[in-house]
Amino acid sequence: MASARDVGAEAAPPHLTRAQRERQLARHNAWRSLAAPILYHFIASFRLAWPALSVSAAALQPAPPGLFGTASVVLGTQSGGAAAGGDALLIAEASVPDGAAEVEEDAQEIGLRGGRPALAVRQRLRHDGDVNAARPMPQMPELIATHSGAGAVLLFDTRRHPACVDPSAGSDAEAPAATRPRVLGRSAAEGYALAWSGQAAGMLAADDGAGVGGVRVWAAASGGADEPPPIFACRPSGSAAVNDLSWSSSEAAVFAVASDAGLFCCDTRASGRGGAALAAAAGRPLRCVDMHPSDGRRLAVGDERGGVDIIDLRSPAAPLHALRGHERGCAVARVAWNPHEELGGLLASAAGTVIIWDTSLTVAEAPPPRVAAAPPAEVAFVHGGHAAGASDVCWLAGDSTGLALASVSPAAGGEDGEEPVQSNVFQIWRPHIG
Repeated sequence: MASARDVGAEAAPPHLTRAQRERQLARHNAWRSLAAPILYHFIASFRLAWPALSVSAAALQPAPPGLFGTASVVLGTQSGGAAAGGDALLIAEASVPDGAAEVEEDAQEIGLRGGRPALAVRQRLRHDGDVNAARPMPQMPELIATHSGAGAVLLFDTRRHPACVDPSAGSDAEAPAATRPRVLGRSAAEGYALAWSGQAAGMLAADDGAGVGGVRVWAAASGGADEPPPIFACRPSGSAAVNDLSWSSSEAAVFAVASDAGLFCCDTRASGRGGAALAAAAGRPLRCVDMHPSDGRRLAVGDERGGVDIIDLRSPAAPLHALRGHERGCAVARVAWNPHEELGGLLASAAGTVIIWDTSLTVAEAPPPRVAAAPPAEVAFVHGGHAAGASDVCWLAGDSTGLALASVSPAAGGEDGEEPVQSNVFQIWRPHIG
């Protein structure tokens, strides 16, 4: 298999302050020297040619005992218009080993001794503008929705696109006009919030762009004319930006909205605003939200100050638990519940580092840390593998252990005089937990 380890392009504007980047780099250096050989079943790191804000797991073929399985992941790259063809939707396959494996470190990356996992870009689809978000449909992962930096919500059917002629370069084969993505909607401003329903196949929600505050829902299909009318539209947060969306696991018509004005729930069977503010989060800007995969009454939210809260919609006035472990002032880019039913209490969040929380310890009072400097008891694992900070994280749902993840980091965006850091990094990893 060919790998994608190209040197990154020009850095995008920094997403962390200089002081935050310096602390993140210090944590990363400590992680490389001490933690990696001890704390992981396996970990592999790959350099992307362009920064990626988004990673999603499409499918995973489990590994036979002692061998390698294959994880299919969707990555969206951003060039900021710096180069033609730099903005692309990547469908890649990464090898994921079964069971424990030793790790080794060299000057460039961390990988597996005696069988380093490979990353192969199987399809590289040209994209109109930066890929702000890319999400495969759960029921049909060949259909991938994206949010474009050009203000469009696009739907790609990967079955209509050829495989890469040269996977090592990620080059495109000449594609007929029929393979152009379907345009579901356009907006004057770029957006980032995008979510498929896990209950109703083809139900897609997306925001209307920064500063607009609207949400539209389509019954999306591969064929059909561009810009079909949405089946539902609402403005639950007024003109405040919508930052993330997540559908309920128990109510097919209900989704949650994380916005600069707080947390809202919307019901597509309602009309008008379609949602009501939750008092627990009103007035507090939220960056991300994820509804629990089996308990439709619970959700997790992340804010721009490094906080992660677990909320029960039956009594939203106060969170069930406030998870504090990220650096204060570092925005939480993603929260993601573990999809495995037996591991449903595990929650991953990305804010510079990636933290895996064991929320089963938050039902009752968790024991206090033994020393003042120790992390909270519900912190099950801290992944410091991204020197430039993590911009997204997802669970590899088909992994036999339920504990494999993928994460990406953006461009470093350093300033003059700062130590250079490795950015545009994609990692797959399985930690030791328990």
